[in-house]
Amino acid sequence: MGTQQGIYKFTGKVGDMRGYKRSLDTKSKTFVGKSGGPNKTVFSTGPNMGSNRRNANEFQGCIGLAFFVFNFLSKVFICKGLDLKTRLFKFYKGQIQNGSGDWGYRQLLVGTGTPFPVPFQVGRFSIDKVFKHKYTTEVDGTFENWQFHSVDPVNPSDLAHGPNATHWRISAAVITVGPWASTAALNYKYSAIIPGQEVNRGYWHNAALPLSALPITLNYTFHISTGPMTPGMARYFAVGFETGQMVNGFFQPDVKYSGSSILKSSW
Repeated sequence: MGTQQGIYKFTGKVGDMRGYKRSLDTKSKTFVGKSGGPNKTVFSTGPNMGSNRRNANEFQGCIGLAFFVFNFLSKVFICKGLDLKTRLFKFYKGQIQNGSGDWGYRQLLVGTGTPFPVPFQVGRFSIDKVFKHKYTTEVDGTFENWQFHSVDPVNPSDLAHGPNATHWRISAAVITVGPWASTAALNYKYSAIIPGQEVNRGYWHNAALPLSALPITLNYTFHISTGPMTPGMARYFAVGFETGQMVNGFFQPDVKYSGSSILKSSW
C-alpha cells in the first residue's frame, strides 16, 4: 500500500485505483491502492481472515468506548473531535491489550492496568491555555465530590480572552466509564458488562460572570453522582474555562478561548 506524495492527490476510484484517508489518521494522509480485496462475506467467514476478525473486533470495542466518552464531552466542552477520539482510542487500545480473555475478545477494563494520563486535554485547547493561574483539585473517596480552587484571587489577565470578551464561565463534568466486554449474547460484539453503564455522566455549568467582577478567589465544590463504582470502572473529572460575550441574554463562548482538560481520574 503506497502513500501518494505528489501534488495530485485524490480520493475515490480512478480506474482500478482508489484513494482514501484513514478516519483516525491525525495527519490526514491520502493512501492509494488497487480496488478490490476481501468482501464482507470473505472477511466474516474466510478461514484465512481469523486474525483480522479478532483485531477488528477489539478495534471496534475500543473505538466504540472512545466515541461514547467523546460524544458526552462534546456536549459540555468545545472539543477538537478527531484529535480527542484518536487519543481516547489509543489509550483504550492499550487497556484492552492488557485485558483478560482470548485475543480478539479480551475484556476492556478501563479501571485497571495503565492509569489514565492526567491532565488529559479535552477541548480545542487545554485548560492551562485559557486559565493561566495556579489551582488545586481534590476528590473524596467516593469520587462523587470534587473541588476546584484558585490559589489566590483571579484577575482578568489570568483568563485568555479576545478583545470583545465581556464574560467568562467555568464548567465541570464527571464521567464513569465501563467496563466493556465481548459477549455471546451480542454475537461477541463489545458492550458494557453492566447494561446501561457504557458511560454514566453528569455535568455542571456556572452562570457566565462578567470579567469586570474579577478579581475573585475561585472555590467550587461539585457533587455529581453517576452511580456506584464497581471493579473495572473508572471515573474522570474534567474542568473547562470559556470566555466570550453575552448575545441576546445568552453566553456565547469564543472557540479560540475555550480550554478544558480531565484533571483527575479514579485510576
